[in-house]
Amino acid sequence: MTNTKKLNFGQLSIVGAALCVLVYTPTFSLAQTIEVESVVLRLIDEADLAAGESGIVVELDVSEGQMVKRGDVIARIDDTAARIDEQTARAELALAKAKAENDVAVRAAETAQRVAEAELARSEESIARFPKSVSQSQLDVERLSVDKLKLEVEAGKQEIRLAGLAQQVAERKVEAAELRIKRRKIVSPIDAMVVEVEAAVGEWVEPGQKVVRLVSTQRLKAEGFVSATQAAEDLSGATALVQLDNGQTVTGRVAFVSPEIDPINKQVRIWAKLDNKDGKLRPGQPVAMTLKNED
Repeated sequence: MTNTKKLNFGQLSIVGAALCVLVYTPTFSLAQTIEVESVVLRLIDEADLAAGESGIVVELDVSEGQMVKRGDVIARIDDTAARIDEQTARAELALAKAKAENDVAVRAAETAQRVAEAELARSEESIARFPKSVSQSQLDVERLSVDKLKLEVEAGKQEIRLAGLAQQVAERKVEAAELRIKRRKIVSPIDAMVVEVEAAVGEWVEPGQKVVRLVSTQRLKAEGFVSATQAAEDLSGATALVQLDNGQTVTGRVAFVSPEIDPINKQVRIWAKLDNKDGKLRPGQPVAMTLKNED
């Protein structure tokens, strides 16, 4: 007779857990190194400088291969009309400011109001001491004069408030005119080399039209792919060893790990930042890269 034993549910759970422990093995650890696939060197700092306004290019003082600094004026579009607008806006601002600061009418009305109030007070005092010494019609005229001067004071203050608002509007007009002038200057945002010049002095350009392309190779990124399983580890900040065709190795750090997984090849894009002040590396250059955690 065959001797069989039955396992209850609790025993099966224990056995299953034991099997899971025996089967599970870590897939990747940065204590090891990992090969990154399809690595290419790419630019980090580049800029396509475009026209901000339409107009004729009146200055373009760069050529391909020339080095420029951040803040250098690369080109300028004719800004004659914008400068006229700025001068007009500044004149309007000066006028509005003068009106806002001119309180002569208010001070004159306040002085006249005090005099009229004093006259009315004397008339009322006189009537109090000597009835009928001042006619009722005279009192009405004096009271009307006081009320009228109060309104003049209030009107003068309101004019000053309106002049203050007009000054703010004029200030915005000046800022808008200055912005239109600024948008007609094409300024370098980075220290870089001019690699393309796509306009010429005397040429009409439209907003968004590329005029100059700048690139900097002072720092580059080595971009490639790792499997989603490997990317599940914390790769950010890992040491990146980039090997060139001539056998030289450049060291960098992983700066970006994409949160997206390619549904076709199940890979994740990553890139490491590399210092290239010595110019050994060139964008577009294929290299080999491995990652290692030195902690």
